[in-house]
Amino acid sequence: MFFKDKRKWIPFGILIVLVIGTAVLVRSEIQSASVQKRQKEAQTTLSFFYENLSVNFERLNYAK
Repeated sequence: MFFKDKRKWIPFGILIVLVIGTAVLVRSEIQSASVQKRQKEAQTTLSFFYENLSVNFERLNYAK
């Protein structure tokens, strides 16, 4: 029978669990870093938009 000595498979099973667990953690960290980067870029864009909006309103008031 192929699985006659199941104790031989225990280290292999533990290794598989560790590899999969590490892959899940790394994937989570990459996604978190990606989300943080997008949030920072969105905040920069929003700040630029508000700054330009303010300048345009000042110009409109001056033109008025």
